[in-house]
Amino acid sequence: MFTKKKCIVVLLSVFALYLYGCGDGHVIPTSEQNVSGKLAQGYVHGATTWADKLTTATTGNFTIDTGEESTVVTSTVDGSYSMSIPANYGDYVIVSKGGFVEDSNGVRQPAATMMAPAPAASEGTTISVNVTPVTTLVALKPDLADKIANYGADIAATSGADAGLVQLAKTVESILSLLTDSETGVLDEDNLASQMEVIAEVADKISD
Repeated sequence: MFTKKKCIVVLLSVFALYLYGCGDGHVIPTSEQNVSGKLAQGYVHGATTWADKLTTATTGNFTIDTGEESTVVTSTVDGSYSMSIPANYGDYVIVSKGGFVEDSNGVRQPAATMMAPAPAASEGTTISVNVTPVTTLVALKPDLADKIANYGADIAATSGADAGLVQLAKTVESILSLLTDSETGVLDEDNLASQMEVIAEVADKISD
């Protein structure tokens, strides 16, 4: 039987091939930041997007908690979002949960839950941050930021993104879809963490 576990192993093999071809600590901003960008698998419409304060080393709890409400926005039809992050907000990741993306036939499909690392204080007060399957990977394993060139690119842009990056995004998106609860949109962090550990090991071996 082609189980979920076997499917993930195959997808990770594709990821390893991409890495073969191919930071810094986060300082909490002391000024308000205006963060905007695109939610891109295709462009995700109607997703709830917010700054999810960290409850582990790399993730929040995928729930809008007290104090996070001011950052909540909904993505538009072209996948755009824009939020304001209060000064001294704390460590967070940008989370995109719910919404829809159109497939190649124009049929709406539920979007996978995604994340992106918080921008650093040194990036200023008006910052562009795209949220994609690849940024989700980097949010979970920050050391991969130096191994994946242009990981924050808008992979759905009409101008076209690097073909390898798009393939990587599709691979990670498939993993996220398998590990996302279809009712709550919450990622299965136990299984997700184990898969990211495998990816990290592959990346470390390649970079040696």
